[in-house]
Amino acid sequence: LAQVFHFHFAMAALGLKSAAAAGLGVVTVGAVASQLSSGPVPPFRAEGAGRFDRATYVGRYLDLVVKFNPSTLLKSEDEIRKAQGRVSARHGTDQQLWSDRELIESAVHPDTGEIVPQPFRMAGYVPYNAPVCAAMVMVASPAAQGFWNWVNQSHNAAVNYANRNATSPVSTESLAVSYVAAVGAAVGVALGLGGAIRRLAPPHLVPRLLKFVAFPASVVASSGNCLIMRRAEMEQGISLQNESGSIVAEGTRSVVAATRAVKETVMSRMALPVPVVLLPAVVMNLPGLSSLAAGVSVPLAMYFTTVSFGLGLPGVVAYFPQYSSIEVSDLEHGFQNLRDEKGEPIRVLYFNKGL
Repeated sequence: LAQVFHFHFAMAALGLKSAAAAGLGVVTVGAVASQLSSGPVPPFRAEGAGRFDRATYVGRYLDLVVKFNPSTLLKSEDEIRKAQGRVSARHGTDQQLWSDRELIESAVHPDTGEIVPQPFRMAGYVPYNAPVCAAMVMVASPAAQGFWNWVNQSHNAAVNYANRNATSPVSTESLAVSYVAAVGAAVGVALGLGGAIRRLAPPHLVPRLLKFVAFPASVVASSGNCLIMRRAEMEQGISLQNESGSIVAEGTRSVVAATRAVKETVMSRMALPVPVVLLPAVVMNLPGLSSLAAGVSVPLAMYFTTVSFGLGLPGVVAYFPQYSSIEVSDLEHGFQNLRDEKGEPIRVLYFNKGL
């Protein structure tokens, strides 16, 4: 009885340490974002270019680090709506208005104007998903791998849906089919790779190799998840905007632009497991760290995974601009021969790629 009590007490203590480590990781990521947002303040702009130069990768990265700041989750819906009011009225200092705009862009869907639920925002990706990713790296049994991959890909499916280009309607039936296909494929890949390692690898290497199953499984599963969850966009097309953000050719959607939007998002999802899954697995298997007691190694893995996830997520998402441009000559017939307010031919249109 004493041994059973001691075991459960040790597991509870380990859980508390891990939770504290994850919380510290979230605070670290938020502190970096807050430091960036407190830097030099350019004149405020309500639309278009952000605080940082979005035409460059570095500028987009810094912009997304600020936008994905987990501390924005502390803001209530009422505070978000008040921020929208201040930005619309241009009421406040440049610093206040930039903070308001960044809060809006982190929480409000650009196509629907609706507030995205906290767990499915990019700002919520790290605090809600990092513990899951840490569990994927640490577990070894088939049942545990299957469970945590299911949890991870279920969350990914919700994030992909919540951050899609929402100008294409999606039926509940189509959404359900996409979810089952995406998550089923993800869990199948993870269990298949784990089984192959157990059958083919030398027994003494199996425990270590199983820690790396999460990486190839996540590359295939995350990209496939995104592709399946957003397939409706490629089938129906998405709306396009002019330079001022107004929708053009009302009622006409572009499959060409939608295919490019989803393709770029899928490519970024393929790179996401590098900072989220691969780096923590590599670091925690370094000499000196791999032999640490669970009471130290598990919280350390949780902290490193959280920070790597928080600072790596903006890096992979920033590779492609969220708002992309496309030459009209590359689009369908319905977008040809459009003219602007001055009667000049429109040669470039824009679309929300999604996150």
